[in-house]
Amino acid sequence: MKRHDRPYGCTHPHCWKSFGSKNDWKRHENTQHFLEETWRCQRLLPEQPDLKCPSTFKTKDEFCQHLRQHHDTTDLARFDEEAKECHIHSNGQSHIWCGFCVKIIHLHQTGIQGVDARFDHIAEHFRKGERHTEWIPVDSNVPRVQQTEGGSKKRPSEVVKIVDSPRPVWRETETAIQLEETSLQADQDLTSSVGSLDSLLSPGKDSTTKAATSAKRRKRKRSREEYGLQRSEFEGDLGRLPIQCVRSSNLHEMFPFTT
Repeated sequence: MKRHDRPYGCTHPHCWKSFGSKNDWKRHENTQHFLEETWRCQRLLPEQPDLKCPSTFKTKDEFCQHLRQHHDTTDLARFDEEAKECHIHSNGQSHIWCGFCVKIIHLHQTGIQGVDARFDHIAEHFRKGERHTEWIPVDSNVPRVQQTEGGSKKRPSEVVKIVDSPRPVWRETETAIQLEETSLQADQDLTSSVGSLDSLLSPGKDSTTKAATSAKRRKRKRSREEYGLQRSEFEGDLGRLPIQCVRSSNLHEMFPFTT
């Protein structure tokens, strides 16, 4: 198997991630998901004799109650025997569910060895070319690819296509430019609407504000003009002072107090 084909995939009901190596797949399922203890009914469906009942339960009492009500089982000894056969241990211990074999597999290992034995069994199916989209969940008789994902109402094939597809690259299109122009126009419309609302609430506010602003502008302009005139006169005096000093040959004419 080639790594870029990503042959390994998560078997959790609502996870569609695929991986290029067995170790990555094992690490994902061990850290992100936990297999809960479950009882899956193995009786045949009355309306479909070729399929087994896919009902699952979290406790043994619920499972026995299901046998009593839906499969007309009254033998108490049969309850215990069948509950043992249909028991799927938590976290892949002793009894595991295989969605490719569509049955409960009995393992001889427990602990870490039992977890590795579960991954080894499922990995053999991946090496044969089977994919996690063909996995049949423990509470169903239909492969995942034929089911709809809960919540998003999308086909699993669409979700797998999104996961396997390369990361999308953003390109500036005419649609994006049009959306940006529409947003700017909406902001301008909102600003004009707010201004109109203010004018309706206070009709004399605009005229008063404009008059005050014009008066301030005229005052600043007049101040600049006066400052410029005074500055020019001052610079002119400074400019004439050296000329007078050069033209004057008698210091007593400029400084009569000198001796």
